[in-house]
Amino acid sequence: MSITSYEIDQVTSDNSIAGYSGLDSGLRQGDSLEPVSLPLSLESGKSVRFTLGIGLNPGVRAYEAILGSLDGARSTASIGNVEHLLASKSIDIYDNPVLPLTSDGQLSGWSVKDTSKEQIFLFKVRTARGVESGDLAFWYERERY
Repeated sequence: MSITSYEIDQVTSDNSIAGYSGLDSGLRQGDSLEPVSLPLSLESGKSVRFTLGIGLNPGVRAYEAILGSLDGARSTASIGNVEHLLASKSIDIYDNPVLPLTSDGQLSGWSVKDTSKEQIFLFKVRTARGVESGDLAFWYERERY
């Protein structure tokens, strides 16, 4: 089988599909994270794992909190640190409300009750024969289809 291209779309709140521009850091091999060049030939019956880096659009409050915590334009933060920072402000990356959980006065976790602002993506690959196959990608665990 030969994969010739892939596409990322965003699932909107009314379950329609919208194009997703930008914030695509490319397809990579699952374990090594080496970039994958298309077209890509896959051996029949052999399992292959890929990773696709998709950038998230944070909510306004989340963006301001993250920006305020960074030291300069080229600063980076792990997603774990960002989640912790936002939970301490009672929001998630999408500005959904979260319930901070504390232990001995320290933030020890959080509970997300409303995920309505979450971005959901549809990832599709196309083969040389014109067949499309896709799957949904989302931040929070949910029932499949």
